[in-house]
Amino acid sequence: MRSRYRCSDPHDAVDVPYLLTTYEAAKILRVHRNTIDNERKARRIACVRIGKRVFFTWKQLADYINNQQHGGCICSTKQSGNMRGFVSSNDRIQPTTISTGNQSDRELNAKARAQAILTRRNEN
Repeated sequence: MRSRYRCSDPHDAVDVPYLLTTYEAAKILRVHRNTIDNERKARRIACVRIGKRVFFTWKQLADYINNQQHGGCICSTKQSGNMRGFVSSNDRIQPTTISTGNQSDRELNAKARAQAILTRRNEN
């Protein structure tokens, strides 16, 4: 989503990306504000600084989410060595993403929801 600011000369109009605050970015990603600040300080999420204020664009949030996804797998089980279900050659296999590190299912689901929101906003 972009804002369009008008100048005295219509040929000088500029597209400015919509800037989200830390609070808004945290709400979209469904994490705490401190998580956003920590990720920004660790340079894992890009930001726009205007003076002392910190903002984020939709593209920066989308890039952050894409960078959080690691590899893919065909299936995953929570119990080691115990695979439930059976896959035949006629079944459609849906790829899922896995992540290394200490990410809970709740965090992964939140990131997937945020990605869906960003995808819908970029399509509009």
